[in-house]
Amino acid sequence: YLYLASFTTGLRILDISSKTLINLPNDFRGIDGLKFYGNNSLIAIVNARRNPEKNGIYQFSLNGKKSKIVEGRKIHRFKRKDDLPTTFAIHDDVLFFIEDSQMDNFNQKTNKTIDKAKLESYRLVKLNLLKP
Repeated sequence: YLYLASFTTGLRILDISSKTLINLPNDFRGIDGLKFYGNNSLIAIVNARRNPEKNGIYQFSLNGKKSKIVEGRKIHRFKRKDDLPTTFAIHDDVLFFIEDSQMDNFNQKTNKTIDKAKLESYRLVKLNLLKP
């Protein structure tokens, strides 16, 4: 299976052999980073929701065949509602991520910082994960 994050249709599961999406659209939207973890779960950073309360680190449990999402739960809240984390890594059951990428202070068109006075030191977060 291939696990896909779509802003419009949520977290989708593609059966590669049949080239078919095997789960229905869902509300697991706003994912900006997704990794398979343990034997049957996915870890995701959600930072693109309009409601900051829905942003955070989520763990999605899969069924035994890994073909269905059976539960999605938030395992970490961001400290500030405007935090915009991105890319993360998992090593020895510990998740590492930068809590605020500060991308909201970056002009994508000019490739320059908007206001250097607003830049902060990065906050690296270590989050111990529990295998489902």
